[in-house]
Amino acid sequence: MHKKQILSFYYKHKTGGFTTRLYKAWTALANDGYKLTYISTEKLPVENKNITAHIILCRNKPSTVLFWGEYFLRAIFAARKIIKNEQVSCFFVFSFFYSSLSILSGFGNGVKTLVFIRADDVYMSSLKSFAKLRTKLHIFLEKFSLNYAAIAVATNQKMMTSIRARNNAKADIYYLPNNIVNANIKYSKEKYSRIDGVFRFITASVLNEGKNILYTLQALQKMNSMNWEFLIVGDDIENTGYGKQIEHYILENKLHDKVKLLGWKNDADKLISQCDLFIISTIMEGSPNALLEALGTNISCLGSDIPEISEILAYPDLVFDLNNPSSLSETLDKFCRNNNYRLNIADLSLKCRERYIFNWEKRVIYFVEKVISNDKK
Repeated sequence: MHKKQILSFYYKHKTGGFTTRLYKAWTALANDGYKLTYISTEKLPVENKNITAHIILCRNKPSTVLFWGEYFLRAIFAARKIIKNEQVSCFFVFSFFYSSLSILSGFGNGVKTLVFIRADDVYMSSLKSFAKLRTKLHIFLEKFSLNYAAIAVATNQKMMTSIRARNNAKADIYYLPNNIVNANIKYSKEKYSRIDGVFRFITASVLNEGKNILYTLQALQKMNSMNWEFLIVGDDIENTGYGKQIEHYILENKLHDKVKLLGWKNDADKLISQCDLFIISTIMEGSPNALLEALGTNISCLGSDIPEISEILAYPDLVFDLNNPSSLSETLDKFCRNNNYRLNIADLSLKCRERYIFNWEKRVIYFVEKVISNDKK
């Protein structure tokens, strides 16, 4: 059965979980028979016979403020032209920025918007430069989107609750957590620590203040045990300077023999599976894909005691207080010296893992069909 056309926006390819999950959603819709067109400034690395790129050319570079105004206007013009020439079923987008684009493109022609919210941008903007201006902008985009979109889907309960509390929304707001995508991969059970007795701790993320890796380094420095090594997988892809701060901390505190900066790794999951403990000390998460991927490898996991992480790591023994690096130090020392404790952490991590093995793509399609069926009534 031929299904209708879906429109989406994404201005260019970027490394990270946001992009990976967006492409996964597009591919799921395409495999289910939907025709999906995305509007971008470049062809994106997602291939499917039912996915079409509509490229718009912008004179300004993405690093300039003028680019966003130009992209915004050109994208709306392109979307409205496609709607005029084709029978579009709905817009499917990630984030309130792109939902604002789709809503303006759909005004006057009845095309509804489904928006998946990947992060609480109102909160996150308060942690960045020009915080007041950024926060006001994101509050506006959020309120505008929730007044005119059909359905909004958050990635965790905390985000859904916060957004509902801030808005008298006309859109229906739900939540759909990410799933573990690598649950069926068979990883080697060999651990380097069984050979040399050195416990490998590992984390994987973009390097910025929100990921809070310096906290973990501070905790490691306070440890009594010395039979450990810490691997950091990731880069400062937005050039925030945080990567340089980490490098400086490692050198200043003479940790270069024990802490390794590995950059991005395409096979990060295999590397994680051979380590002993995954640590995520983030201040805030929208979609903690790295944690879910780590759980998929069957590694033991510890994370910061924030709602987005404790929703996944749902046992007190698996979370730590961000206000006290010494508490994490004590936990890591205990992990190094107490085998029963390691077995307990491993068992609890496996229990958390089971709750996030489900068909995420099927649920995405459910929400798309919900928007389309409501549109017909």
